[in-house]
Amino acid sequence: MRAKDRVKSEGGVVRLALVTCGPQLEVALEAATSRVVSLVRLGGVAPRSTLVLAAVDLLVEDAGLSGDSVDEVVVSRGPGSFTGIRAGLATAAGLVAAVGAKCLAYDSLLMLAARCGDPDRVWCAQPGRRGEVYARQYEVTEGRSPVALGEIEVLPISALEEREPWIAAEALDLGDARRAATARSSAEALLYLAGLMVAYLFCAWQYLNLHVLKVATLPRFRRTGLARRLMDLAEDHGVETGGESLTLEVRASNLDAIALYETLEYQLAGTLTSYYQDGEDAVVMTKRILNSEF
Repeated sequence: MRAKDRVKSEGGVVRLALVTCGPQLEVALEAATSRVVSLVRLGGVAPRSTLVLAAVDLLVEDAGLSGDSVDEVVVSRGPGSFTGIRAGLATAAGLVAAVGAKCLAYDSLLMLAARCGDPDRVWCAQPGRRGEVYARQYEVTEGRSPVALGEIEVLPISALEEREPWIAAEALDLGDARRAATARSSAEALLYLAGLMVAYLFCAWQYLNLHVLKVATLPRFRRTGLARRLMDLAEDHGVETGGESLTLEVRASNLDAIALYETLEYQLAGTLTSYYQDGEDAVVMTKRILNSEF
């Protein structure tokens, strides 16, 4: 039995977390084959692109897995160092293409807030220009995703004492500002956030058409309105950015999903024969956005 099959049989998901947008590189692996999260953390000055894959290889080998065992790649997407963000996203994209893993990207300030284990209001900081940080305040409740209490601000380090406590990478200079206690590393915080996700929607622009690629909800959260809410958010995004239509494909046998999309005023546009890997047909559905001129 391959390692991936063995992990799946134990009910586990193999998640890999990449943190590259701050002054420290962190890579973490969570798998059913290990009782604890494995973590690589480096605070040196070597280029990140030369180290991320080396850290991934080390963690995967240590867990007794193969590269194609990774189910999800979780990455921080900024704000922070542009070079670091690029290295992390490029590595994640490469892993997704190579092993077919799913990619999840989280705001780096949200990630920092998720490091806090106790209920609190905390400020989170990522490095900005010289002498400044990107900052945002969050309400933290264990077992839930942190909630932002305002917009992202750019603050001088000299002013941080006025808004304590802070969570930031240990290598980031916060002057004399007080730091909040943390329960997990940044990479572990990404794994924590990924474990909280109960539904998601992926979409991509194709000229003026917003293509809904994937909508999914955990079984125990179905029929709670989450899918409808995600579809509404996708439509809102299409309207706000001046799109003309939304399109999606759905399995011909998925009558519940087809019924949902019809209630959202999607129209049948055709059928794609043997669209899915198992040979099932896909029903194509589309919706014109209200602000379209057509």
